[in-house]
Amino acid sequence: MLKPWWESWPGRLEYELRALEAAGIPHELDAQAFADGAVIIRLKPKVCGSEISLAAKFPDSYPYTRFEVSAPDLDLTRHQHPFSKNLCLIGRGSHNWHVTDTLARMIKEQLPRVLASVRGNTGALAADLEEHQGEPFSDYYCYAKNAVLLIDSSWSIERSVTAGELTIGVEGPAKLLLRGAVLEVRDTSGRVLAQADPAISRLYPVVLGGRWVREQEPVLEESAKRFLAGLSRKYPFLKYRQWQSVLGGGIEVIGAIFPEEVRWQEKSDGWVFVVHLNERRKGFRKCEKAYFVRAGRAGSEDFVARIPELRALRDRRIAVVGLGCLGAPSCIEFARASVGELRILDHDAVDAGTTVRWPLGLPAVGVQKPAAIEQFISVHYPHTRVQAFDHRVGAVRNGGPSEIEILDSFLKGVDLLYDATAELGVQHLLSDLAMSYRIPYICVSATNGAWGGRVVRICPGKTPGCWVCLQHALDEGVIPVPPEAPGEFVQPEGCANPTFTGASFDIAQVWAVGVRLALGTLTGESNHGYPNTDWDVAVLSLRQPGGRPLVPCWETFALQRHPSCVVCAER
Repeated sequence: MLKPWWESWPGRLEYELRALEAAGIPHELDAQAFADGAVIIRLKPKVCGSEISLAAKFPDSYPYTRFEVSAPDLDLTRHQHPFSKNLCLIGRGSHNWHVTDTLARMIKEQLPRVLASVRGNTGALAADLEEHQGEPFSDYYCYAKNAVLLIDSSWSIERSVTAGELTIGVEGPAKLLLRGAVLEVRDTSGRVLAQADPAISRLYPVVLGGRWVREQEPVLEESAKRFLAGLSRKYPFLKYRQWQSVLGGGIEVIGAIFPEEVRWQEKSDGWVFVVHLNERRKGFRKCEKAYFVRAGRAGSEDFVARIPELRALRDRRIAVVGLGCLGAPSCIEFARASVGELRILDHDAVDAGTTVRWPLGLPAVGVQKPAAIEQFISVHYPHTRVQAFDHRVGAVRNGGPSEIEILDSFLKGVDLLYDATAELGVQHLLSDLAMSYRIPYICVSATNGAWGGRVVRICPGKTPGCWVCLQHALDEGVIPVPPEAPGEFVQPEGCANPTFTGASFDIAQVWAVGVRLALGTLTGESNHGYPNTDWDVAVLSLRQPGGRPLVPCWETFALQRHPSCVVCAER
């Protein structure tokens, strides 16, 4: 059994108390708390001539993690939690804390800086003393777990409008625990002020109503019920309940907009929602409750804020052929990167055994791969449009549109063709098609055992060589063949074709580089885009000849035109 920190670190508590004594800071160890297994030190230091009452609470994991210091008698506009009264003496990141730091040093050095940055109220002083990090007030409320309402940070609600109505969407039958999105914000006359992106709206077809009000300052109330009561005193129309029937009782939703710091010294609209419940309990009278709901930011700009180099991808289209263990995760990664449109093509269904290296698990088994990936992306990354093509390249026509028509519809207007088929003949065809459509071609493949892999890019008009030149280079050893496990492929029971072996975490090395290459190819020429590469072929080694694992080792090569290539000779 683990010991309390003052026993695991003998002398550390005494060290803290001696440091406070040496610094002349009046203090007292809370005897009752200590008897209950916690360390709380109450202090009364003098700062700028004034005595301040403080309470320092030490976590069970001290000194690996920091203590918290609260000042119940202070009401600072910054650097203090408005409800718990904890002071922000150092930045949130754990790198700001060192195990040798002491409470005495924080009180002597950091507390005066905090008070000076708040009371000084000058930009130059704050810039010198503060971390350049915003303090959004909405982060202080205590939200119900697993509840959320999505909004869009790009919404700009007119400041002169102080109240209105909401349209809220949820996935299925509405429940007491609210999970959904704000689909529409209106003023009291019904004029639409903001709307969710249609990609978000499609995910939440069941509609609830709600109301919203604007506050000039954040509401200093940590109880959702008292928060709602305060709004009702200011906006009397909120006293009239608008119960809507949901599973388990009745519900009404109130949103509050207020200015908050979103980045250092930069303010914008913050949102918080209160759900008011009229809960039905078997054998009891109805019980009214309220809880806070977090506003989740889910606009298209909210997604690219963390991946600014990929911003240009929102206007790009990628065609992916082959949705196996290389192509399927690549598609999901393209969607994560906010690619505007994916066209995906395969003819196979998901087999249970393949889920050990396929990105989706048992619920997808039996579903056609294009449909499974389309459904997953539409739910999890709705800003990426997906067109699914259920087709086997090379199949003999048996009614319906020709393969020429299918592939033309698949490739027309795309910006890049991504080949994850692992079929030599299909690779040849697709590379030629990419050449005829004048679009970059990227091919990813892995070897048996996932001992190695290869990523190839051919850009028409830029890459000197072609797919045939690559075969010449491989045959002559100019570009090495990646290592592979000895022995034949395996044919699991129920599978019509032999397959290579290999674990997903090894195969991921290949598709991750393929995705990087594709995105660099699409954005590298734009300002601040994801950097492009100066190589055409990358060869991966994950194992030594005897099978001993290697740290992933990549070699890169330029794809030169081969003097014997008949394709290049005709260009």
